Amino acid sequence: MQMLALFFSTCATAEHVGAGSIPTVGIPVMNNIQLLDRLVASIDFPIDNLFIVHNFDIGQPNSEVCAWTGRLERSPPHLVKKVSVVTYGENVGCAGSWNTIMLHNQKSPWWLIVNSDIAFTPGVLSTISSHVWNSLKERQSGASTTCAWLFKGWSAFALSNLALHKVGTFDENFWPAYSEDCDYGARVARSRSCIMDKSLSGVDLDRYPRSLHLLLSAVSTLKGALPIRHETSSTHKTNSSSKLFRIVRTGQNNRDYLHRKWKSEFRICQDGPTNESASVSNRWIFDSARRIQRGGPTSCVACGGDGRSLRHAKHFVASSQGVDVCLGA
Repeated sequence: MQMLALFFSTCATAEHVGAGSIPTVGIPVMNNIQLLDRLVASIDFPIDNLFIVHNFDIGQPNSEVCAWTGRLERSPPHLVKKVSVVTYGENVGCAGSWNTIMLHNQKSPWWLIVNSDIAFTPGVLSTISSHVWNSLKERQSGASTTCAWLFKGWSAFALSNLALHKVGTFDENFWPAYSEDCDYGARVARSRSCIMDKSLSGVDLDRYPRSLHLLLSAVSTLKGALPIRHETSSTHKTNSSSKLFRIVRTGQNNRDYLHRKWKSEFRICQDGPTNESASVSNRWIFDSARRIQRGGPTSCVACGGDGRSLRHAKHFVASSQGVDVCLGA
């Protein structure tokens, strides 16, 4: 299995090494077209595939977002070679959206995945591209095993194809959002062949009161962190009458599941479990009862009929209802 993972990873990289463009930029979207326009307008570097995952949900502007994704797909922005859209008739969640981006683009050597409420300042995408491509070249020479890069925490991050094969997919029991990043980061940290690079991400704002975030972001930029704009948690805050808003506002946002899964507390997400010897399998099992209790769809993107997450290098993705969903909106 290790040889198979290496084969897929090496082949994907070999197709692109030397290319300056970003192979895939993935964006989960649900609402707030103004911020989506701002993000698209901030693209100033070649992108091969701008891959959008649109989640329908109760209380969201589903038809308006359909119209927006349709226009973008028909007329890709400047410097974007192709726009691809996957539309789900229900909210598969953050983890499901991130898995969709990876599994639909398994030939990409790496994926840049960003929130819909971020924007790149001039030159940032070029820096990200150079940083990741250089790491991948170092991996080919045996000088690096980096497979994950944080550029604005988990609001703007990159994963290499190696991460999918060595660490697996995001656990979709973290629904609709929050704590899936803590889990994945801890799994990367425990991998023997895959490490995370946070050198351009700056200060971990989760460690400090929200009142200090603006100041700390400015200090981080001065010290070399990438100046990426981010409207924190705007997706669930945009519509206070939406189903997503009600679920997120109810409590722990999956911290209960995170602590139960790892059998350990996580005081700060990026530090991982307080029990340093804690570990979990990279293959998760979908808990349909938990999903029903939280009011979500009873299916998952990256698992088979038995509920177990996909094995390394298995090419399977959930089908999208796509245009048909939008036509009925």
